[in-house]
Amino acid sequence: MAIQVVENTKSLDIFVSKAFFEKVAIFAAAYKLTRDFVVNIEPAPDNCVKISIQPISPASNDLSYAATNFRNNLIDEQLRLELEHNYGGIRELIVKHAFAPLENLSGEVKKIAGRE
Repeated sequence: MAIQVVENTKSLDIFVSKAFFEKVAIFAAAYKLTRDFVVNIEPAPDNCVKISIQPISPASNDLSYAATNFRNNLIDEQLRLELEHNYGGIRELIVKHAFAPLENLSGEVKKIAGRE
């Protein structure tokens, strides 16, 4: 189970596996809900994190929307982290190339590719 949602009458508990999602992704996804919801994050058993969500006001009581939005945001944030882990070096090389003389480019490409 990567994500499990437990709906209560006035709140929502979402259990997220730390084996699938990084702490940074969990906090970023939770933060995106804080305009309309009170969000609490705490450790849970079985290598999970528990995210509790409650509406701030009766006008923002759509917990089903909050659960769906949190799941989508969590996957998006984790994907961003994975892309950074896998391709951050390439991004750094592009930025470095944009501000460096051309003669340095060949050596940097070899270093990133592990051929040096």
